[in-house]
Amino acid sequence: MRREPARAALRWVAAGTALNAALYLAYLVLAQGPLGPRGAMTATYAAGIAAGFVVNRNWSFGHRGTIGISLRRYVALYLGGYALNLAALTIADGVLGAPHALVQAVAIPTLAVVFFLAQRHWVFAHDTGS
Repeated sequence: MRREPARAALRWVAAGTALNAALYLAYLVLAQGPLGPRGAMTATYAAGIAAGFVVNRNWSFGHRGTIGISLRRYVALYLGGYALNLAALTIADGVLGAPHALVQAVAIPTLAVVFFLAQRHWVFAHDTGS
């Protein structure tokens, strides 16, 4: 059964805060190594997609629809977010010289708003098998 909007939002914020805090710390550590900022962002982003789908589908939104449909939508959403995040990091850090840690600190909550709305109204919306 799909969760009520307020309850879903609270659970999504709790799960997202914990997951993004852990991923941001991992990013900071990995960015100092051979992966560099863009490689670290890619690695932590992939880990976040996998963990986030399971947690958000089951706990945050209580989605019981077709897993294939929601997974395809989730991956599409996050690949789009990845492209935006990578572009912002490349331009702000690589071209403009902004600190990569600051770029990510701004990108994460900005994308989070878009991700919540898309998950609520598209990814984990009631599906009809299409």
